[in-house]
Order: sequence, then structure tokens, then C-alpha cells
Amino acid sequence: MLILTLTGPAGLEGLDRVEVTIADPLPGRHPVITGGPTQQELDAQVWDPFRFVVSTADVTGHGTAQAERVRPAPRCIWPCNALPHPHG
Repeated sequence: MLILTLTGPAGLEGLDRVEVTIADPLPGRHPVITGGPTQQELDAQVWDPFRFVVSTADVTGHGTAQAERVRPAPRCIWPCNALPHPHG
């Protein structure tokens, strides 16, 4: 579970929008083995131990979530699940 809590700076009433992305530590991956994952499969793969649950409100993809009108309370909570390994 990813929990986002707005804690400061003092006097900050909130943010209009926050977007969270699980980043690929090695961007620009390309297929290297014939019959291996396609470029589309590599681009769709989240390269992290966990990914966002896409059936959750405010989750736009396994690697991206966003929240509108973020205030210091309540917290934004996005469920995650263990990531399946890419085929190949």
C-alpha cells in the first residue's frame, strides 16, 4: 500500500493535483532476444516489486496514480499488489 500524506510546509492548504509514478530504474529498455517480450510489453511492465491495483479509484495504470485536491488530511491511500515477472 502506498500512503501519501501532505505534511508541509506550514501554511500549505493543499495541492490541486498530485501524480505518483513508479519509475523504471532502467528507462529505454528494448527487446534483446528473438521471441522475447515485445516493445509494447516492456513499456507496459512495471519494473518494481509492487504495482498499483488498477481497479482502485484514481489509479490510471499499474504504474501511475493521481489524486485531485490533496489536503493535509485525510491521507491518499493506493493499494498495491506483488508484481508478476515479465514473460520470457
